[in-house]
Formats: sequence, C-alpha cells, structure tokens
Amino acid sequence: MLSTILFDWDDTLADTFPARERAVQATFDAVGVTDISGRDFLLTTIGSQLQVELQRFCEKRGIKDDLPTLQRRFYWRDYAGLVTAYPGVSEMLRELRRRGYKLGVVTHKIRERMLEGMHTGLVREVDDLGWRGLFDVLIGMEDMPRLKPDPGGILNALARLRLVPSQALYIGDSASDMQAAFAAPCDFILAAWGAYKPVETPPGGKPLLIAQTPQDVVRLLAGSRP
Repeated sequence: MLSTILFDWDDTLADTFPARERAVQATFDAVGVTDISGRDFLLTTIGSQLQVELQRFCEKRGIKDDLPTLQRRFYWRDYAGLVTAYPGVSEMLRELRRRGYKLGVVTHKIRERMLEGMHTGLVREVDDLGWRGLFDVLIGMEDMPRLKPDPGGILNALARLRLVPSQALYIGDSASDMQAAFAAPCDFILAAWGAYKPVETPPGGKPLLIAQTPQDVVRLLAGSRP
C-alpha cells in the first residue's frame, strides 16, 4: 500500500532555475567563457548534478579555475533569494501531509554544507520556503552512493523510513528521475509543471503518469490513502 511520496527538488518542488542560471552565467563571466550561456548549459545538463557537470566542463576545456565552487558561491551569496515554490506546491504538500502520507526529498543538491560562513544546501532552502516539519526524510548528493538514474538515493530514503519500494511513489521532472524510480522499483509521476525537457517512457516501460500541476498529483492520488 502506498504510504510515502518522495520528490525531486530542483524544477519539481522549488523553482531554482533562475538562481541556477544566473549563478552559472556569473561563473562563466568570471572566467571568460563566452561561447555558451548559463541557460544553455543548464538546459543541456537537466537531470544531472550541476557541480559534477561543471567539473566535467573544466576538465574538457582545460579550465584551471574551480567552477563548481564559484557557482556555489554565486548561487548562495547572490541569487538564493530568487528561489520560489512553484504555484500550488505548498498546498499540495500540506494536503498530502493531511491525508497521512510520509513525505521526503531525494535530490542531487547537497543536503547541508557550510560555504565561507554561509549555511547552504537543501536544508536551507526547505527552511527558506517555510517547509520545515513537512518532510520525514531529506536525501542529498552526499547521501547517495551514486547519482541518479541510480536508485540509491531513493532506496536510502526508504531504508531510513523502514519501507520497501512498493510503498513509495517518486515525483520528478527529468528522465533521470523516472529511471531512478523504475530501477528502485517504485511508481513515478512526471512533474510536468517544472520539466524543461520532454520525458519519454523507455520501450517496454509502464505508461507515464503526468501531472501538469501540483493539484493534479492530489487528484491522481484521490483514490489512495496510506
């Protein structure tokens, strides 16, 4: 029986794209990268861990500057205030909580870390959005043995809650989210309200459940209670 709903964070619950875009652009400006914009870089790496992709970018281009650290500094120091909840997400979370579901987050974002005296990471953004107390488990990059589409983050969340995959649903915006859910295996809903790229079900896969709005998640779960 479904008892737990796990969510991706960026582009699913929280609209962090404007802050990420500006932070990547500021990073590129700082080191003289002019042939790709911050927006285009993000759109080509949706579903991947941003700091990992920036490190790969450094290595591919022979850039000696520490782009992952620069990006994190710009993000948390200058642009974190741009992060907002998608319309209807707060209401969705509170309604699911009211119905008795356990809630959690499984994300590539770092869960919690100090950076130059700043409290950074998922925990900070949960607090900034006023969602402290809504989640039973928070899994960040440091809690994953491997990054999505590996299911390790989802399985770690379920282990902490003493649950099995058949009791959980994962909601995310990208193909790597879907692949991680199916590998767990647990059910998956595509959060189309935050998706920047089309997501297609793999050949032989289950039909893809799609929520165009957070309220659609509530409707899709109308006949199910923990």
